[in-house]
Amino acid sequence: MQQIKESGIRLSRMTLGTVQLGMPYGVANTTGKPDETNSFRILDEAVRGGINCFDTAIGYGESERVLGSYFSGKEKPIIVSKLSLAPDENTDEADVEKRVLSQLEGSLERLELDKIPVMLLHTPHALLRYGRAVTKAFEKAVRDGYAERMGISFGAEPEERFRELWAFAREDVYEAVQIPLNIFDHRLLRAGALELMRDAGKTVFVRSVFLQGLLTMEPDRLPEHLAGAGKYLVTLQKLADREGMSVQELAVAFVRGLPGVHSLVVGAETPEQVRANVRMIDATPSISEETRHDILQAFSQVPEYLISPHLWNARKTS
Repeated sequence: MQQIKESGIRLSRMTLGTVQLGMPYGVANTTGKPDETNSFRILDEAVRGGINCFDTAIGYGESERVLGSYFSGKEKPIIVSKLSLAPDENTDEADVEKRVLSQLEGSLERLELDKIPVMLLHTPHALLRYGRAVTKAFEKAVRDGYAERMGISFGAEPEERFRELWAFAREDVYEAVQIPLNIFDHRLLRAGALELMRDAGKTVFVRSVFLQGLLTMEPDRLPEHLAGAGKYLVTLQKLADREGMSVQELAVAFVRGLPGVHSLVVGAETPEQVRANVRMIDATPSISEETRHDILQAFSQVPEYLISPHLWNARKTS
């Protein structure tokens, strides 16, 4: 697995997303959450494939505990975890600090670590009310040895909201960022996020490369609430055919080739998927500038309900 050195750390170009190890996840997931034995097989394959970075979160069910158990007594990888804050009008700076440090302590225990390599804020909108307090708490977390680096996990923000959040995120303590970005979802590209992050020296992880599996589904097998994606998937297949690639390869090549992207966060339900993803990220050639241009044109207006997974369940039950 190729690696890239950024801000003093060497990252594999693929980060294994481990939400699937903690809870059932993904629109294309047909196997549910693996048990510990199968989770360990997935992690074995990742390590064997040269992956040295693993993405998790406090909110991912048993994921942190599984990683902690697997790496117990082994060489520790780069683990990226995430904490959440939902402060209210009665919350003050001391409360914010207490909540941040308490969650860090819990993650350290579950992950069996002395210091977390990277901890991200999973709820960036908390910055709009308590940005100064969060920044101070994150600075303390690094200074007191809870974490090597702190950062922010962005949602797919409208440009105006991204700019509001970036006013905080550009601070030096937020060394790492994670963003959702894929062939269908260009919102943060239009906001100029990658350029700003690159200029600020941020380490950038990109998740949702396959849009939770939607990009890999057959148009005639889509669930009713996602049927509107069919015409976009047909166009996507045509572009992949033109490049002589699978849809998965095209999705990887599009994101991997964006300037300022350091590691792609990709999950897996089986060891075979890990092996295939490592090979794909390592070996897939770059796409032509013509195809990159056509992707940006063809998918510039994909409806928000198709590129925002948090909206899928609402449509499914409506």
